[in-house]
Amino acid sequence: MIEKKLLIALFILSHLLSDFIFQTDDIANKKREDSNFLIKHIFWVFIIPFLLTIQYISWNLILIEVVITVMHLIIDWAKIRLEKKNIEFLNQYRLFLIDQLLHILIIILTVDFILKEIFVREWALKISAFIGAKFSLLSHLSLTEQDWYITILIISAYIFVWTPASLMVDKTLINFKAIKSEEEENEFDSVKNCSLDSQLEEDIIPANPGELIGKLERIMLLSLFLSKSFGAISIIFAAKSIARFNNFKSKDFVDYYIVGTFVSLLTAICIGMIINYIIYLEDYTGDFLFYNIF
Repeated sequence: MIEKKLLIALFILSHLLSDFIFQTDDIANKKREDSNFLIKHIFWVFIIPFLLTIQYISWNLILIEVVITVMHLIIDWAKIRLEKKNIEFLNQYRLFLIDQLLHILIIILTVDFILKEIFVREWALKISAFIGAKFSLLSHLSLTEQDWYITILIISAYIFVWTPASLMVDKTLINFKAIKSEEEENEFDSVKNCSLDSQLEEDIIPANPGELIGKLERIMLLSLFLSKSFGAISIIFAAKSIARFNNFKSKDFVDYYIVGTFVSLLTAICIGMIINYIIYLEDYTGDFLFYNIF
């Protein structure tokens, strides 16, 4: 029988894929005004977990997927309504956090309450055996359920620090009040490009190097955290500070830079701590090819 935690990990991975990878910026913006784009998004919310869990397919599992999809639709609809009301307390950052926490909570509660015994289908075992026979490397891995569980969580962590964390930084900095004069205009152009994940003028500058820098930084931080190379983390922050030393003459830049950097660092570190703690609780040795890379 498949453990609930593996199914929960698969549904969380599905959520990250449907909400941040398959949902483009265009869909995310237009679904607020056009329900057709919301339905398009909800389609991916259902189909992605269906495909990732098809090897366990059963009516019980389909019911879970339907419940999660319907609740996702309700939460997204409520979020859109709240955004239009412009409630001061519910700024973009808080709405984003509440939205994501509700989605994850719904996944955990739905799987926990509805899931009954579930097994890998016989046809899936045959396909797995066929692939193992064709690719000797895969057959030698002999991945256990625990291996898959940890691997899925690590993949989910990397997806989170790549896109969701970028949005968290953006939604934090969008509330950052900076007074710009004509003399400071050129200086703030550099702020946009070197501060992490800044997209204040995305329409003017479609390719934002600062956003890419922030994403790559969090990937490096998470990798260092998972490999327990904690001492090297400070080198990243020091290197960034040295590279932008000349820009520190502007107080506005310093504040903007520190806020963006700290939010980015804390996000990557918190995700790394959560994954490492789960690995510790699982008493996981990671004795297989992929995890040994770390």
